[in-house]
Amino acid sequence: MTPKGAGRERMRVRDWTRRQCLLAAGASGVAMLSGCISGGDDGSGDGNSSRQGENGDSEGDGSSDSGFTPWISPYRDPQKTRSTPDPAPADLESTTTYRVGGSVAVTDAGVFTLSSNVSRVDPSTGEIAFNRSAPVGVAYFVQNGIVVCGGDGRLAGLDAETGERVWLVEPGGTIVPFPAGDRIGYAGSHIGALDPASGDIRWDRDRSLLLPDQPIPSYNVASVATHPERNTVFVYNGNEVSGIEAYDLTNGDVRWRQELGSSTAIPAAVRGDTVYVPQVRSGGNRILTLDRETGDERWTVDGSLTGRSAAFTVGGDSIYVANGFSGDASVFALDPADGSERWSTPVSSGTTDLIATGDALVRVGRRVEVLSKTDGELQRSVKIDELISNDASKAIAGGRLYIPTVGTGGASGLLVYGTG
Repeated sequence: MTPKGAGRERMRVRDWTRRQCLLAAGASGVAMLSGCISGGDDGSGDGNSSRQGENGDSEGDGSSDSGFTPWISPYRDPQKTRSTPDPAPADLESTTTYRVGGSVAVTDAGVFTLSSNVSRVDPSTGEIAFNRSAPVGVAYFVQNGIVVCGGDGRLAGLDAETGERVWLVEPGGTIVPFPAGDRIGYAGSHIGALDPASGDIRWDRDRSLLLPDQPIPSYNVASVATHPERNTVFVYNGNEVSGIEAYDLTNGDVRWRQELGSSTAIPAAVRGDTVYVPQVRSGGNRILTLDRETGDERWTVDGSLTGRSAAFTVGGDSIYVANGFSGDASVFALDPADGSERWSTPVSSGTTDLIATGDALVRVGRRVEVLSKTDGELQRSVKIDELISNDASKAIAGGRLYIPTVGTGGASGLLVYGTG
């Protein structure tokens, strides 16, 4: 690897490319949910879960004063750093299993999961508070007591305490919702923001009019990262027309656009004054970094990703990447200033997730491995006996690791480490 310098009316996943739109997990005011599952009924009654798919920092220091927890798991926190200040699970031998499954979000109200249903579980008792069909498409995140779902050109908000539907709006087109400060944003053929309590749309812009010279493939909105303190949202379009755009969160004005060429979009992340863009491309994989304010390229590292097996996190003072399904599997750390490699270490095969915690790295594959962030040294590990869902998002909160599982006949569950 060689770094390269760079110059309206209101009413009361299993392949890698679909996973890019997913969000999940947090431990405070905003937590994310994901799972590429089609929705059920209108959310007015109980349902049964059966199918399963797989930081907001201030000035880049990993803290937040806006109610966003600087934590997550793949495609979750507003800034998509996939890191958390919470500790890694200390005891990997102590486990608990919940009878609901799907992608995970953790808030003060409990543990939320999504398969074809949205569920809330009391983590202290394992009691299921509710288990209801998602009214539309996919549940993405929990914000200000609302579970936000989206699909088929519609967005719905569920009461996080009861699971009852609060509002339903129809912006139209293929849309991906995202946390937008004190509002809920959405991006697709249009970009806009609405009130989380009422569902009232505050503003809406047609992206084809904002960028008339650029094709906007709404179905390819693959990743959305936000920087609430800078009122900026970064929309990453993958595949045939790959590019990333920065929009003003207050009105939808375009701040900049950067062409990226054809690639598969792995969720971009923003931390401090830098946007990190991992790309899987036919001409060679890379990690690209852009200036947050201007979109200018800073540096790239080529050959740093291995297709579907890549997992990526920005935690503390390093960028961490996990590669490989087989004997060449490894985890390595890069310097965020220039992309130079700090260390590399071999790991067991089968990476599905990599999360940076306050005190370690946690890699999920065929095993759970806790690694030192300083040099990658293995600190503890355990074999995962359950069949895990690769496409549903994992989460770490309160020293516990939440892993969605798939049982016999597709029945879903949630395996929790660190419960002792």
